[in-house]
Amino acid sequence: MKKVLMILTAVAVMFSSCTKNTDGGETEGGGTEGGGTEGTSVTVVVDATSKTAWHYYSFEQSKFVGSAEITEDAEWAKRTDWDMAICRYKVRTNSGTSGVGKGGTYTCDEGVKFDALTVAPSGMVIVDDISYTEEQMGGGMLTESRSTAVVSVMAGMPPVWGKSPLYIMSNASGTGFYKVDFLSYKDAEGTSGHVSFKFASVSK
Repeated sequence: MKKVLMILTAVAVMFSSCTKNTDGGETEGGGTEGGGTEGTSVTVVVDATSKTAWHYYSFEQSKFVGSAEITEDAEWAKRTDWDMAICRYKVRTNSGTSGVGKGGTYTCDEGVKFDALTVAPSGMVIVDDISYTEEQMGGGMLTESRSTAVVSVMAGMPPVWGKSPLYIMSNASGTGFYKVDFLSYKDAEGTSGHVSFKFASVSK
């Protein structure tokens, strides 16, 4: 299996209380526009089954602001109204080669728990996205921009995803920071490609 860019648990989450956004994403929890108050988490579910579509999310607005095929990457890279994007098990931040924003990702130390983290670590270094080329299954090469801070490990047959570490992501303006915990890559029926994560703002 080739390296992909998200470690997501194999435990499906229940979506009965979710409310659907206009672009197919779902949000639940105590979030408000602006990402909720500090310590208040927002849980998000997105149908990311397409291998060619990116879904763009704003932490500040607590919603997906749009979805687009990879042919529209250049147009979305110019926008500052999104902070994180998801395509299957890959993630982008509005930074580096993915966008003109001041986003990026910091990987928390092993064992850091979502509820316990309220302040960003001293000396935190946010990593920008980069563009790189990798070989695809069945041959062929693909060049695209993604976050290299979010990496994946699969083990066993069939492959099983390990639990993701906790991440801190900056918004596109570089003025806000959010802890992000990826929860699952399956829906309640066990269909893969349905990504869920929760986030909340943290102080710096």
